[in-house]
Amino acid sequence: MQEDFDDRLKALLPALNTFGFPSLNDTELRPQTTIDVESLLADNTRILVHRRG
Repeated sequence: MQEDFDDRLKALLPALNTFGFPSLNDTELRPQTTIDVESLLADNTRILVHRRG
């Protein structure tokens, strides 16, 4: 996942450069992907009760 995101961001860098970003201090953009499991599951998790019989 991280590698795919890195590649997509690198493709956007030329467009960002036209707006003057990164700045003059040679800042390098390096993406970092994090997954917050709690928020990922917050609206997507259900507990079902199955009655036998």
